[in-house]
Amino acid sequence: FNHTQLVPEKAMREWLDPVTQGALHILNNGVVVAIENRISVHALDLTSGKSIGEWRLPHEDVEWRHICGGGASLFILGSRKGEARLYRFQMPKSVQEWRGDEDQGSALHRKLEI
Repeated sequence: FNHTQLVPEKAMREWLDPVTQGALHILNNGVVVAIENRISVHALDLTSGKSIGEWRLPHEDVEWRHICGGGASLFILGSRKGEARLYRFQMPKSVQEWRGDEDQGSALHRKLEI
């Protein structure tokens, strides 16, 4: 154990392309949402790594870069013709209603305390 470096606790899944900064977000209910291959959003359970779903993003001419979410919305920053634009999408119902492990939220907060 090294107190000077952050190291991964586990691998959730193997990505075909590297996950870029801002392309991952952990929601309050323990769901990880990620921009995958710059064309879709993938949702995974934080503790089990189980896939909850994947949704293709619209506008093939948009380069999707950053994602965050809360409540009933996902916000994704994209670049189109050199202009940055913020898009708002309805949170998929399966992601909103995901419960997974009941203790996952408190475990997440314990792990992130430094």
